[in-house]
Amino acid sequence: MANPTTGEVLSLAATGGYGRGELAPFSDIDLMFLLPYKLTAHTEQMVEYILYTLWDLGLKVGHATRSIGECIRLAKADVTILTSLLDARWLWGDPELFAEVQARFVTWYAR
Repeated sequence: MANPTTGEVLSLAATGGYGRGELAPFSDIDLMFLLPYKLTAHTEQMVEYILYTLWDLGLKVGHATRSIGECIRLAKADVTILTSLLDARWLWGDPELFAEVQARFVTWYAR
């Protein structure tokens, strides 16, 4: 989209082994759908479309759909989520959104 609204912005990140670039043969791929603030009907349809396509291709997909605030809040409470954010790498979508979650995560984590 040339000029998406905030409700249409989405970023897709690889997490886990896929995020580290160490995907083992036949393992699942772990994805995080990153949103600026909350899930809208439009972004929900985009997430579903991507997941159904990957499932139809026969891939096993672990996934999470989170806002930036949820990423930070959940990382504070769960070490698994914390490490998934450490390993995350941008795949597709709005790169500025991914850069923002990384910057906020590093600021919080470095305290």
